[in-house]
Amino acid sequence: MTTPQFDTLRAAKTLKQGGFNETQAETVVNTLDQAVNENFGTKTDLKLLQSEVKQGFAETNATTEKAIVRSEAATEKAIARSETATSNAIAEMRTAFAEMRADSAQKSEEKFTTLYRHLWVVGASIVVIMITLFLVN
Repeated sequence: MTTPQFDTLRAAKTLKQGGFNETQAETVVNTLDQAVNENFGTKTDLKLLQSEVKQGFAETNATTEKAIVRSEAATEKAIARSETATSNAIAEMRTAFAEMRADSAQKSEEKFTTLYRHLWVVGASIVVIMITLFLVN
């Protein structure tokens, strides 16, 4: 890492002219020099950091794209399974309804036949009663 230029000699002279003794001036200048060297970056440092960030974004984008493709594939498989299950369920329901209708039609026919027999007996009984009443009078 290249550090910015900090003229420690000139800074020490300026502090001495301002009333600092030599020890105080050297302490302040050394502290500032250390802060500059440790905490400030150069344009080169920033460009390197920018390059690393761009590389990180590129890697993240590639990973995200792969995850999206896998997710889309899994979603398509789940949808296909769901469609198949739904189609099968609908077919089973249609079969069940057809069987129910057939059972119902059969039972309805049986009920109609029984009802018809009862009506025939009732009708025949009415005819017998009417004939009896007619003959009695």
